[in-house]
This record gives sequence, structure tokens and C-alpha cells, in this order.
Amino acid sequence: METISAPATIYHRAARIARRGSNKKGQTQDLAGRPARYGFLDHAFQPIVLPNWEFINDMERVEAGFFQSLQHLSLSFGMELPDYRDTAYPYNIYLAYNAAKRKLEEINPSIKLQIIEKDDDSFTLVTLQVFDPGPHLFFIPVRPLKQLLNNKQTEDLGKLTLSVYAWLHQCCHVDYYTRPDTYLNGVIDGIDNWLMDTKEEYTSEEYQENKTELRSAIKDGKSLYKRLNRPYHIDQWEKRLQKFQPKGEGEKLLLDACQSAWQLYKNYPGRSPFDNLNPELIGEMDYDYIVSADQYLSFSWELEGWLSEQIDQWVNADFDSAYVDYPRIFRMFDQPRETYKDPMEFEHKFFNLLQDLIYAIHHIQ
Repeated sequence: METISAPATIYHRAARIARRGSNKKGQTQDLAGRPARYGFLDHAFQPIVLPNWEFINDMERVEAGFFQSLQHLSLSFGMELPDYRDTAYPYNIYLAYNAAKRKLEEINPSIKLQIIEKDDDSFTLVTLQVFDPGPHLFFIPVRPLKQLLNNKQTEDLGKLTLSVYAWLHQCCHVDYYTRPDTYLNGVIDGIDNWLMDTKEEYTSEEYQENKTELRSAIKDGKSLYKRLNRPYHIDQWEKRLQKFQPKGEGEKLLLDACQSAWQLYKNYPGRSPFDNLNPELIGEMDYDYIVSADQYLSFSWELEGWLSEQIDQWVNADFDSAYVDYPRIFRMFDQPRETYKDPMEFEHKFFNLLQDLIYAIHHIQ
């Protein structure tokens, strides 16, 4: 049977993976005051000691901006750095820059340090922090939720999980696959057309099975969306948490995920995994196009079966030769900054939660 061709680099459905260390609202102050022409990611910066830096001979201007910026950086991160100001220029810049870079890597390996020239011709240090959850497709299945809700024995757990799904869509703005103009809706529509075009390559029974799965995913998905989109389910979330008593390890795992989601909802009000997406910081890169977050984070029908396999292959084909947009924070140290607190804390907890939630609801008995 012919299937949609996939690239060599594969994005897998999110599952439980090794945890990483903790690396628009509440974080936008770090994005203010961007200069217009630093081209932060347009090319690889080299240590200032190298001759390809055109400002190598402008000692006074470079030193004044750099060491003032270094002081702001060290105070913000609480770093104690060697004092290289009395070392000969430009070696002093080179040593101080690398010392700060090493310290930052110890604090958080995802933070990258660079020197830029601003529009006012001054020099300053900047950091870029990127949260990269890895090559995973965070597709949240709704068919297992439908099965929980349709079974009297598991209806209470289904309603509790429905509260979590409602939060993910209504508050975190995770796309729902049956809604028009969403990425997965377009993928499923493409798979439907492709199935009809290759009908002769299937037996009559296989074709009908695949067509039935597609229709069920769309029809039942739309029906469930009407419930999931009601604010009532978020209002009932805490009451459902307090009421539910798990029976068995599978229900306990799903309850744990629902409790973790509740804590995120309470501790990070108004936060979304899309808050710190800043594609303008990507710069010009040698890729066909940029994959946006809604293409790897979405509600979907199921994690197994023919349709799921076709979606995975279709998405991977789309992602081939593309740059994936992950949350990123840019901070400029041309002035004193607040004490550093990991601005990606929510993203770490959110994507870890998704792994646990997807695993738990997929394996619920």
C-alpha cells in the first residue's frame, strides 16, 4: 500500500522522555528596546579578537559599552567574574566575554551570549534563551476522552480530563483539529483528498475502513469540541479534582496529570506556550520555511491507527528542510536588568505536563 513519503529526520509523537533541567504576559519586558540592525541570528558571531570584526580598532567605544554591559549582566545573574579591564585590548574583551559565556552556560545551557552594535553605535551584551522540547509532536488525542465520557464507569474521570482540555484550548490557545484554518484541519483535508485519489490502490474493505475512520474523526471531533469549548468545564475543574477517587494505576496517572495542570493554571494565570514565540528573532536562515508552534502542538483524534500514521508522515514531510519555531527570549544589557529568573519556567512545566497527560490518557484502562 502506498503511503505518504516521509523525510529522514522524524518528529515523533510526544511520550515520556528524559526530563531536562529547568533552564506574552509577564515576560514581555525582556523583548523591549530591540535595536533595528543587530541581525542577531543572521550569522555566527566570532570572538571580538578576530580580525573580521570591523570595530576591532575602536577601543574606547567598544570597551566603554562592553564593560558597562558586563556589569549589568553579572548583577542580573549574580555572577562573580574576573576583572580583565587592565588587560591589553582587545584581549581583555575576548577573555571577559568567554568568562561570562562559561558562567552563563553553567547557570543555564540554553542561554547564548553575544556582543552587538546598536543603532546609536554603542556596544552591548545580549542573551538569547531558547526552549527546545526536541523533535516531538505534541498532539493531544481526543478519542480516548470521548471513550471515558461515554462509559458510566469512567465518566467522572472523563469530565475531569475535559476540564484540562478546556483549559488547554480556551486559556492556552492550543488549536483544535476540526476548526477551519488550523494546520491539522488542512492536513486531514489533504489526507482525505489523497485517499480518494488513490482509491484503486486499496481493497474495497480497506478503503471503507479508512474512510470511516476519517469521518468519525471529523464528526465525533466536532461533537466533542462543542463541550470542550464551554467555560463551564474550567469553572468545575477544582470541584471535579476534589471529588474524583482513582481506581487503579492508570486512573492515578491521569489524575496526577490533571492535578499538575491545575497547578499550572493557578500558578501561571494567563500564560500560554505561545507567549514567548518571537519568529522575528530567527533571522535569515537557509530553510524553506518556518514551522510554527501550532503545527507541532495541537489537539488530534488519536495516537494510533491509519489516520494517525498518515498525519505523522504528512507532518514530517512538511517539516523537512524547515526551521521549527520554539519559545525564545531576547534580553539586552545596555541598562540594569532585574534579577534573573528563568523566563522559560512555564514552558518547561507545560511541555512536561503534556508528555504525562498524553501518556496517561493514551494508556488509560
